[in-house]
Amino acid sequence: MRLLPLFLLVAQPSASINPSTFTAPGAFPTTAFSKYYNEPTATSAQVQPVISDPVTHEIYPLGLTDPNNIPTVDKVDPHPLPPTAPPSRILQESIQQLHSIAANPFFVNSTCASCQAALSIGKIVALASPSNGPQFLTEFCNTLTTSTTCNITYDVSGIGSVLTQVIANADISGYDGQAICQNFFSLCPAPPTASLDLSNWFAKPKPSPLPPLKQRSGKRLTVLHISDVHLDPRYATGSEANCTSGTCCRSNKSNPSSPSSVLAHAPRFGAYQCDSPLSLVMSGLQAIPPLTGTLDTGFAWSIYTGDLVSHDPDNQLSREYVEYTETVLYDLFKRTLGSGPVYATMGNHDSYNQAQDAPQTLGGQLAKQFSWNYDHLSSLWQHEDWLPASAVELARAHYGGYMVKRGDGLRIISLNTNLWYRANYFNYINMTNPDTSGMLRFLTDELQDAEDAGDRVWIIGHVISGWDGTNPLKNPTNLYIFFGHTHEDQLNIFYANNGTVMSAETAQAVSWIGPSFTPNTNLNSGFRVYEVDSATFEIMDAHTWRSDVNAFPELDPQLQFGPTYAYEYNTRQTYGESINWGPNEPLNATWWHHVTEAMEANSTLVSTFNTLQGKSSLPPELWLEIISWATHNPIIQRLEDVQIQPFQPLSYPRHGRDANLETSVSISMVCKTWKQWVARTLYQDIRVRSNLLTLKHVLQRETDGDASKICGDMVHRVVLPYPSTVTRPFTRLESVDILKLCQNVRTLLRPPDTTPSMMVARFDCEAEEVALPSLQRLEWWHHPEAERSGGINSLPCVLRNAPNLRFLFIAGFIGPTYVASSPERIELPKLETLRLHMMNGMILHQIITRWSLPSLTHLILDSPVVRDGLDIVWTALSDQLLVVEFGKHVRFYMTDNVTPCIQSCRKLQMLNYYVLFTAPPASELEHSTLTTVSLNMHVNSLIGDSVSVWSLIEHHFDILCGKNLTALQNVVLYGDWKAVWSHPRFAPIKVKLEEAGRKLETVDGKY
Repeated sequence: MRLLPLFLLVAQPSASINPSTFTAPGAFPTTAFSKYYNEPTATSAQVQPVISDPVTHEIYPLGLTDPNNIPTVDKVDPHPLPPTAPPSRILQESIQQLHSIAANPFFVNSTCASCQAALSIGKIVALASPSNGPQFLTEFCNTLTTSTTCNITYDVSGIGSVLTQVIANADISGYDGQAICQNFFSLCPAPPTASLDLSNWFAKPKPSPLPPLKQRSGKRLTVLHISDVHLDPRYATGSEANCTSGTCCRSNKSNPSSPSSVLAHAPRFGAYQCDSPLSLVMSGLQAIPPLTGTLDTGFAWSIYTGDLVSHDPDNQLSREYVEYTETVLYDLFKRTLGSGPVYATMGNHDSYNQAQDAPQTLGGQLAKQFSWNYDHLSSLWQHEDWLPASAVELARAHYGGYMVKRGDGLRIISLNTNLWYRANYFNYINMTNPDTSGMLRFLTDELQDAEDAGDRVWIIGHVISGWDGTNPLKNPTNLYIFFGHTHEDQLNIFYANNGTVMSAETAQAVSWIGPSFTPNTNLNSGFRVYEVDSATFEIMDAHTWRSDVNAFPELDPQLQFGPTYAYEYNTRQTYGESINWGPNEPLNATWWHHVTEAMEANSTLVSTFNTLQGKSSLPPELWLEIISWATHNPIIQRLEDVQIQPFQPLSYPRHGRDANLETSVSISMVCKTWKQWVARTLYQDIRVRSNLLTLKHVLQRETDGDASKICGDMVHRVVLPYPSTVTRPFTRLESVDILKLCQNVRTLLRPPDTTPSMMVARFDCEAEEVALPSLQRLEWWHHPEAERSGGINSLPCVLRNAPNLRFLFIAGFIGPTYVASSPERIELPKLETLRLHMMNGMILHQIITRWSLPSLTHLILDSPVVRDGLDIVWTALSDQLLVVEFGKHVRFYMTDNVTPCIQSCRKLQMLNYYVLFTAPPASELEHSTLTTVSLNMHVNSLIGDSVSVWSLIEHHFDILCGKNLTALQNVVLYGDWKAVWSHPRFAPIKVKLEEAGRKLETVDGKY
């Protein structure tokens, strides 16, 4: 009550607000402050009062507010920063950022951006807490890639420490990062090739005219070429030689299909999927002198083009293991090959970590982290009296590479080709510099010096420089080049001007790729000898020997005989007869170019080259016969075909046997020694089981050394059981990773699984989707519990990701309340055939109303799908169906489906049904396009007497003889018609068909 007068006073207009404007005085009111730093009445500057803080009692100085002297930095006040985080906190925060990047919608459609962003976080870890680098990289791999070996690969005992160094020094956000993400994780496209300016690279221009060629002496030197011994001192005789991943013939290897027993015992002298046991190495070295006629004289010199060490994973290697292998083999070379020097080069396996060599530009101690190996190798070469002191010093300084100037006018230049090998992580630091290591500078300078001196040059290395010969070395002294690495007998021709014109005139140099000593990768063991002119050092001829590894198991029970090395072929004789070339002309690049021209004209010569390329590892006629049969296997052909024939059985019956897969395995075991075909057969059909690590490792392998292709590309058909796609919290579906490796898969089968464990299995987490651009055939046995997890377990999700699907089979128990997990319309623009093997009106309704099937012409109904007729089908698809097939289901016997089908589908051309499972159609059927009716005879236990059987048969044939089926020409019989065909009551049926102009056929022509 007391507030009311106040309220009324406030609410009423006040008479004291007057006047409405006010003009302040022009002079500053000097009484506002007691003191000033300047004259407060002045008009040329703002007043600067003296202010005293009543709390701190500080008088603020003029310099604090002086408009003519504004400070640029505050050096008095504290600027707090967060405390230095311990390594564990850095790792924890970095992993959280990694997961945020993986989950960020911005990165969903850009795996490249997510990779580089995540590695940028890793760069911080590598710089601030390098000891945690391997752990971060392991988490990076598990989060962003499909690999199942992350924990091993990126552990500190793997390549985790190496990659930590690389990302600490690389331009992760730029060219280096994109290249790393592309080459090692397949998350980025390949960056464009950096431009190369060679205008100032060479000290002198190319001589013009070229100096005159030296005259050949006519005297020939014998030179040995060995490569890729891959000694395995851990080889275990009797262990599994038919393992499925890595190097076999080890006590820790087995075959998943027979984990408790050995399928193929490792022979004493080696096997195709194994590295060289010491017994094979000794046998081969013992064979070389007598076979090559050098038992007394030795070789003029020998070349070894790398890879001494076995194919072990990094976590099973060590410096000591590498040094052991180097010591053993070079000692054996010295003691068995005579007095001539062996000029050796490093292979990608001759290091630890394997394939890794750091450039000196890395700086500090890291630049010298592999010096232990260069020092050891060069000291061994010096100890064996193969290199002079000057070359030894070069090897120590140039990554194990060196130059030897022989007294006869030839120089040998050995290169560490790890410094151009794509698997060397250190090559991805400063990639815009084409010669970070300085190796090419070393090579160029040595070639220039040789050119000035008039010397000839052989270059030896391990990893070949590429298939296309681009960027060849522009120097006339670059006479011959020798490589290894591929394990095969091959060659490269280098042409001028980056191979823009390939002709005999532009062929400049050739690289000889030596056959491997090791039989690993399914090849026979071999070596080569060159005949070399003593003045020009040109190769005048070459001879190759090999040992048939197939024969090794027979040698185990006895000690009298070891492996036999036999003469395989003479290069000049094998290829030279096809070209016009003098007998005393060298086998140079021009000669090999003419050979390639002869190959274009003569496919037999190509076949010869292919056989010799694999050291005759392909047994001839017998295997060709097997392959001819296998590649026309009707089982395989039927199960890959999207054009289905009438009355095909289910490709995966409920008993669970996969005849197609069993056939492939059987053939593969017989033909396992034929490398390419076996690989194609093994990988063409795969079944994804619970243990996927081995399968995934195999599918990730490169095919024939081609980095752009993996074994997964050969997979055409995948069987994906539901146990392999059970979703669990925080667990990746390895089966999804497998599918992602199979980009060319054409057939996917989700088979039924009625085992007790699957009946109660729970799919509580969301499954990942997989793009299936090549999928043409999908066979889907529905699993209601799996369906709710989506992704690869959901039919609508799979269909959305298979735009080129042509055949679809749906089966299994589908409840009456089924609703597809995706509300979106499903587009199947190329689907031609739909086969339904279940009863559910809901899913049929969804197919008809929510699926787009513009190309569907073939419908197979193994069961009626709905009880109350199929009118919805005929209404929706009547204008496009050309072929309809009804299965042997009792409801087809109870309800006439043939009549509405024929009456509605006016473009129908073929009708297939089981005679004794199909209700008699109406007597007056009219159709103008139906040309073929296929009838299958199968016993129906509901028809108890023969009278009813014959009544039904005669009724069906009466309809088929009707005059209103004007286009009908063929009646084709499937199944067992023997009893009907020979019965007296069938004779008049055949007469009626003939009179009606119908041709009666049987599929197998038995009757």
